[in-house]
Amino acid sequence: MKVMESHLLYFMLVYLAVIGISLLGHGALYIFRRTYLPRRRRKRDRWSRILHERGIGYQITKWQIRRLRRDIDLAAFSDALLDFQEEGGDAEGFIRRNEAFLVRLGFLIRREEVRAYYAYVLTKINAAGKLESEPLKSLMKEYLSEGHSMYLRENALKAVYSFRDPIAVAGAWGILSKRNRYHDSKLLGNDLVEYSGDMERLLSLLMNHYEELEENFKVALINTLRLCKNTSYNSQLEKVLYQENASTDLKCCIIRLLGLQTVDYTSTFVDILTTHMNNLEWEPAAVAALALKDARVEAGKPILFKALTSRYWYVRKNVAMTLASYGLSEEEQQSVLKGDDPYAADALRWALSR
Repeated sequence: MKVMESHLLYFMLVYLAVIGISLLGHGALYIFRRTYLPRRRRKRDRWSRILHERGIGYQITKWQIRRLRRDIDLAAFSDALLDFQEEGGDAEGFIRRNEAFLVRLGFLIRREEVRAYYAYVLTKINAAGKLESEPLKSLMKEYLSEGHSMYLRENALKAVYSFRDPIAVAGAWGILSKRNRYHDSKLLGNDLVEYSGDMERLLSLLMNHYEELEENFKVALINTLRLCKNTSYNSQLEKVLYQENASTDLKCCIIRLLGLQTVDYTSTFVDILTTHMNNLEWEPAAVAALALKDARVEAGKPILFKALTSRYWYVRKNVAMTLASYGLSEEEQQSVLKGDDPYAADALRWALSR
């Protein structure tokens, strides 16, 4: 009985401790909210007065640089600078005037989340791509080289994009790729497609270093070529389809790119469909089946009918859609619908009903 009472007392004390810590946390958060925003507004107003009274001729002092390392001071400074820009002020000129000090500030900031915010602010200020600053580009590349946070790497890369310098962007990709850290190919591709500089020049530079890129960067690059309808490198990339070490993702995005010139690569798609339709790596066959949709050549029909019996549902579905788009004779339809493979018949029946 005494043991049970001691256990109950212990759990009660733990419960009270948790409640106490929770109340303290809420109290601290309340005080922080009540004091942080007014302090930030006061600091922002101080910078706003400086910008409006002194303009781009103002020189940031060493003391101010030391203060700007703190997140609240940096946030207030960026608020004022962005407001100044929105009101028609020359924020880019202010940065050019204080370039050396702002680069020094970037190196003095040590916390990665503050560095990420600093890169974000630089991107916002340079939205029009008017800044030409090799030191700031070098700072962002330093962030890419040292940063462990994906948030920091993403923001620093966007800052490099904002300068609209193809050589700088290609260099930034090289840094990230060599570090061999995970980067989502979709995020990489989305940012690359939105690049506002000389896209043809940038794609050329990246393709010159294609073999050196990590796979997710290759996938993002090839998808960007497709979205930009750039088929200049199709012959080079077609060879990758026949490399044993090429991944499924890589093969699929290359097939989609070659699909922009379906007639020229019909035999390639037929080869892929033949090789992969019953392979464990079936995805390239499914993509190749759709790529044949625009070919509409009789040479592709026999392999399509054969692939309609694939063991994989997605392959059959895509093959059936392509066959239905070709326009089949009554005899061709019945040969499948009344054939020995009920799965193939279901797939074609579904495609014909659409």
